Amino acid sequence: GSPGISENCVDSKDHNLYLYAYLKELKTQTILVEKNYIDHDYLDDFAAYYVKCHNPYQRECIRLHFFKKPFTTGDFNELLHGNPEKLTVSNLQDNYNGFLVIRPLPQKIIGRTCLALYPDLGQRHFKTVHDYEANLYGIDLSVSTLAFQEQDEVVSACATSALWSAFQATGSLFKQHKLPSPIEVTREATAHMPLRSRAIP
Repeated sequence: GSPGISENCVDSKDHNLYLYAYLKELKTQTILVEKNYIDHDYLDDFAAYYVKCHNPYQRECIRLHFFKKPFTTGDFNELLHGNPEKLTVSNLQDNYNGFLVIRPLPQKIIGRTCLALYPDLGQRHFKTVHDYEANLYGIDLSVSTLAFQEQDEVVSACATSALWSAFQATGSLFKQHKLPSPIEVTREATAHMPLRSRAIP
């Protein structure tokens, strides 16, 4: 669990069913939980909005890593302590299905998500995917995909999240612009058209 996230919120999400089916299709066997994760997109949103709220929001997220290979906490700890008998770094990379960031918000908890694509059966081809790096306790992992995240409706609208994902693609394709966080997208969108009814988005 994470402070600010209720079980009812998680249970009520349709995302659960979709992610379960998707990860099953990717043959996911193990989920590794990385606590106290700092996500730069959420940190920008936190600094711009959540830190000023009356409710005490957390700044750290949780990141879930998905693997096709089954292994135990003990196997992983042995690897971290330099004893790669049952599990190796190459095992982890070869079986990596990506990650999902859980934000410590009351409702819109799914942050930056980079999951492997469905197996290529000759039916799908995406030109916009690129490698996303993840450092897991000093172990470098990568997954080729296009990142997405749930709109949180406070610092970003649905268009903001769509633009954020689009910029993930164009930033890789053209290498001519930085990858803005959701709050930066919102600020740019409203810079010349100030909103009268609410601060953001």
